[in-house]
This record gives sequence, C-alpha cells and structure tokens, in this order.
Amino acid sequence: MIMKIAYVSDLQLDSNISLENIKDLSIQIINRFNDTLDYIIFNGGVVHNYVKLIDIVDTLQKMFKEHSIHTLVRFNVGNIDYYYNDVVIDKVGKFYEIDKVFKNHRLYLPRNPIITGSVWVMGCDTWYDYSLYRGKPTTLQKITLKDNRNVFTKMFTKSRNSDNMYITDLSDYCYGLSDTFDIKHTDECVESFRYMCDRYDKTIAQPIHKIVCGYFYSNHLYLSDDVKRDGYYDAFSGSTKFDEVFKSRSVTEYVSGKSSSYRTHVLKDGVRYRNSATTFCKNTIFSDKLVLGDVLVVDY
Repeated sequence: MIMKIAYVSDLQLDSNISLENIKDLSIQIINRFNDTLDYIIFNGGVVHNYVKLIDIVDTLQKMFKEHSIHTLVRFNVGNIDYYYNDVVIDKVGKFYEIDKVFKNHRLYLPRNPIITGSVWVMGCDTWYDYSLYRGKPTTLQKITLKDNRNVFTKMFTKSRNSDNMYITDLSDYCYGLSDTFDIKHTDECVESFRYMCDRYDKTIAQPIHKIVCGYFYSNHLYLSDDVKRDGYYDAFSGSTKFDEVFKSRSVTEYVSGKSSSYRTHVLKDGVRYRNSATTFCKNTIFSDKLVLGDVLVVDY
C-alpha cells in the first residue's frame, strides 16, 4: 500500500449548517479514522452553500492539526456547492465569482492535485451537457427548462432542479444547443482538465494509478434502469465528453461523487469507475446532530 484515501460526497448538507455541527462532523471523522488516512477528499455535493463548504474543509484541516493527525484535506465541487444565500440578478456572473473562490483555495483538488511517483489524484471540474438524457424525444428548450412537470403540477410543486434558481439564466431556455451555459461550462471543464493533464504528462513519468475525481458522471454506468422515471433527469447527471478525455489521457480510475443506487464499482475498457457518495448523512429525528454513514476508503 502506497496511499490510503477516504472519499466523501453528496452529503447534501443544509445551507444553514451551524459551526457546531461542522465541528461535530469533523470529530466524527477524526474518531472514525484517527490517523490512518493520508487524504480525505470531499468530492462534491457537500453543502448547499459555497461559504459553508469552505468552512467545512478549513475546519476539518484545522482540527486535524490540533489533534496531531497528519491527514490532508482536499475538495472538489458539484452543482449545489455553488449555491448561495444572496439575492442575485446575474446568476452566471455569480457562478464564476464563486468558481474563482474555489480555484484560489489551497485545498481545491483541481488546483492542488496529489502527485507522487506511483499515484496521481487529480480533481476535474465537471458539469452536464444533456448527453446522458434518456427520455422521450423532445426539444432542447424543454430540456433546458430543467423541469418536466406538467402545467397542473407546476402550480403546486417546486422544480426538482434548483440550478434554475441559482445558476441558469432565463436566456438558456430559448437559445440553441451551443449557446446554453451548461454546454459551454462543460466544454470549459473538459479543456481545463486536458490542459492540466497534458502539463503533468510532459514533465512527470506516468504513475501506476492515475486517478481522477469529479462530481458528475462521465458515462451511463451509474444511471438507473428506470428510464421512465429518471430518463429526463439523467440529462443533468454529467457528460460523455469527460469519458473521452479520460481515456485519451490514460486515466486508470474515475471517482464520481453524485449519488447512485445502481452500481458501486465497475471496471470497463481498462478504467475503474467508483462512486464516493456517502450513504447516510442526515439530521436525526430528535436532534440536529449530523450522522455520517459509510465512507469509501481505497488503498493504493
């Protein structure tokens, strides 16, 4: 064994999580793993507020140090990690403002990957471009509305995709395929990863384990069998473009953070796919204490 890494993702914590609960979550992690991990990676979907995400990773790293634990923290992001409590008119502008906060943080995995002689763990910013859509044939406009409810149910229920509220501008509802934010940002993520990977490939010998962490799926492996129920929302689950660039850069393992009840680990075309979603993290019925469930731990 060269390295032991714990992956935590899709906790879906409330945007108003208190500092007390953040510290309690950190204590649970410390008590469970003590000083046995080299790294713990938060792989997106952690909390519905970008400020709270920074609080979580900073608090945990600080508490590791206070308890003389040598584990290092890294984090990646999903869509909910970009959410905020402000009133915003320019949502896309706010998205890139938050994105800059992440990219400037010392613990952000895409900025600060784990590079050793035998193991590389790189963070990949990921998004969705509708390429995983499996619903009935429809128009792009209906997909980019991010809401397949009928007129009646729209009167009484909220959209299941809150990106409408925090990220997607109204202009995306009527423009063509290449003009939506989702398409453009997915392409930005792919190009950013390609650039980072090429930079390391040119200067460092290839490792035994070339691992990539990202929140969204890179193919159909983790989609459920229930196409009738989930086929529409699969459009917002990831992009096949990531799989293409992973294979072209000899990636040996991809760890996705988005929850899936279908498969845990799959080996396909020479790439091992893992899913890091934490199975249980909720407020108990009788208190607001957070309970951390099973965590993916991998020895390399």
